[in-house]
Amino acid sequence: RHYTERLFSLPGHQIAVEWARRKVRLASPIARLRPATKTKFTQFHYPMRKGYGAIVDRLYEEVRDQVILNARVVGLDRAEDGRISGVRYERDGELHTVATEQVISTLPLTLNARFFDYQLNLDYQKVDAVYLLLNRPQMSENHWLYFMDQTSAINRIVEFKQMSPVDTDTNRTVVCAEVTRDIPHPVDAVVGDLVRSRLIQPGDILDTNVIRE
Repeated sequence: RHYTERLFSLPGHQIAVEWARRKVRLASPIARLRPATKTKFTQFHYPMRKGYGAIVDRLYEEVRDQVILNARVVGLDRAEDGRISGVRYERDGELHTVATEQVISTLPLTLNARFFDYQLNLDYQKVDAVYLLLNRPQMSENHWLYFMDQTSAINRIVEFKQMSPVDTDTNRTVVCAEVTRDIPHPVDAVVGDLVRSRLIQPGDILDTNVIRE
């Protein structure tokens, strides 16, 4: 409960129960007996180099002749039956249209809505990605750690070296903590959580960086 409330900055009674049904892997003791339960997975596949970007690069190789880069979508054309018949975009100061039979959009939901003259009144949750460069070979033996207690600033933290050890520094490691709580000094809060958890010591930190989305 504390993790989910922190993730959404909402009290539990305002979060739909469907979230738990979809996300909680072990909803009952019976679930422990199901072979498909994800907790029974002991390994997973991940690119040895370039991380997730390696997957994107490989997909791009297959379709690069049909990919339009450095372009801004400016509108959608509609057929008489209401279906989307084209996507209009601007590139290098010129307008173009791509005829379409189907459109799958990963643009922000608010932007998609504006193309249909519909305004969405949505609130957004910020997230701080807090990076720590540590003067030690590793922080833990896990690639993900989740912080469930009520007082933690960290939702979860990843240690990239545990995803793939290729091309990494043998003497140092980098971790990244996800922080959605609205706190003035996220680095201090993350360091405090990790020190209290006995995962690091204050003297282990060589550098820090915060990226907010």
